[in-house]
Amino acid sequence: MVKLLTVESQSNVNVFNLIGDLYSIFNIDDWVKEYIFWELKLLEIVGFNLQLNKIAKSEVINNEKKYFVGSNSEKKYIPNFLIDRDE
Repeated sequence: MVKLLTVESQSNVNVFNLIGDLYSIFNIDDWVKEYIFWELKLLEIVGFNLQLNKIAKSEVINNEKKYFVGSNSEKKYIPNFLIDRDE
């Protein structure tokens, strides 16, 4: 995986360490949430930082705050914990 995610003949210690962290994530009760954060960190390391907190908008539906990203034609809701990490 490290080889696939790095430029030829370059090392990427951050990717290597992050892959090591992956194994400990699966021992956590709430591993799915942690795995999503792990994927976002991997994307950031290889140059695709989504910065959802900067592009997401919010609205209140049935007294609940919902986050979404959208275009002129559609709206995609995203889990609140991706913006409010304490949820």
